[in-house]
Amino acid sequence: MAEVTDPTYTSEELSDGLHVLEVTSVDDLGNESARSTQGHVLIDTRKPAVPVMNPMPQYSKPGQITFSWSVSDDLLEVRYNFQYSLDGGETWEETVEGLTVQSYTVNASAVSDGKAVVGRAMAYDAVGNGSDYSASVSTTIDKTGPVVTLGELPETPTR
Repeated sequence: MAEVTDPTYTSEELSDGLHVLEVTSVDDLGNESARSTQGHVLIDTRKPAVPVMNPMPQYSKPGQITFSWSVSDDLLEVRYNFQYSLDGGETWEETVEGLTVQSYTVNASAVSDGKAVVGRAMAYDAVGNGSDYSASVSTTIDKTGPVVTLGELPETPTR
């Protein structure tokens, strides 16, 4: 019986998608075995689509602020990483990794009045193909209520 010298197979020709493989073996006399049971291989070399961030209000009160984005399509399960900044994008908090939903809530309770809270997301699939980060969206923290001033009142009331 001859030894198997290389039990692997590599193909540069398989395109993205699901492929069905069957294996046979051939001995030194040219006798071929029956086909194996089918094996399935999913080839995925494409990045998931870049998520699209949903618009944010121009101004928000301090507190919990929820960012959300579109579903990213791919052949495989998609997860998301989310980045956010509490100072208008000058510095970024640690990346939130492995989200299975298309939203993340940021605690913006301590953000200064007039500072923007900024967020962006990226998608990656089960084999590690990652999209680029989305365009950022933001909302500005507004802790100041409107100022109301009254003009001069007439000396005599009118109807």
